Amino acid sequence: MEDQPELLRPEHLAPRLRWQRLFDFLPPWPQAPAQQGRKPCDRSALLKAAIYQRLTRRRFLQDLRRHLLESPALLSALGFDPYQPPPSLERFSSFLSDTPHDLLEKIRIQLTQNLLQSGALPARHLGLDSCETARLKMG
Repeated sequence: MEDQPELLRPEHLAPRLRWQRLFDFLPPWPQAPAQQGRKPCDRSALLKAAIYQRLTRRRFLQDLRRHLLESPALLSALGFDPYQPPPSLERFSSFLSDTPHDLLEKIRIQLTQNLLQSGALPARHLGLDSCETARLKMG
C-alpha cells in the first residue's frame, strides 16, 4: 500500500497534538510492579515529561512543573490527568534518579530510529561524538 500524503502539516496542529504525535513513536515503557506506599505515578507519562523538558530546553524541574500547572492540555498530551496537578518535583526527581541511564539512552536511540524510519525526522547531517562511548547524532 502506498503511503498517503499528510492532510495537515505538523506546524498546523495544536501544540498538544504535536506532542501526542511525537510520543506515538516512543517504544513501550514497562510499568513498575504494584507496591505499597504512595499512589503510583504513570512512568510512561513521567518519561514523556522528561523528554518534553529536554526538547523545550527547560533547565529545571520546577520550570517544567510550573509550565505543566499552567497547561492542562499539555498534561493530557503527556498522559497525566489534566484535572489534577502534575506530579511533585520529588516524583520527577525520583523517576530520573531511579531510572538507569542506559535504559533512557536505549529509549532515545529507539525514538530517534522510529522517527527516522517514518520520515518524521529528516536526517540531513551526521555528527559523531568523540567521547569514549561514541554516540551517533543525526539531525
